[in-house]
Amino acid sequence: MKVNRSDDSRFLKAILDYAEESETTNPHFYKSEIMNRLGIDELTFNLLQKRLGDHCCRYVDQHDGNARYAINLSACLSLRDQQEKHALGIRLAILLVILGVVLGGIITRWLS
Repeated sequence: MKVNRSDDSRFLKAILDYAEESETTNPHFYKSEIMNRLGIDELTFNLLQKRLGDHCCRYVDQHDGNARYAINLSACLSLRDQQEKHALGIRLAILLVILGVVLGGIITRWLS
């Protein structure tokens, strides 16, 4: 199973949404709830959780046979900010390339 950046973003968003809904300063989630929310299987969950690392959400314990994870809000928010800055940088680079092409075309026609 291949996991990509958009899956990372969806997983991170689901965790942050869950933390916001819990309205607590020490949010926890159950593995099965996030898997159902995202429509993913256990393998995909495990891959995504490991890619984000234990600093964002870490295994705490089992409760009624269901794995429970703690959410580190500051680490998750920091990671989300990094992802948003990366996406913004890509968009700006694309915009600069397009503007360069348009400006180059205008200058070429003006000089002709």
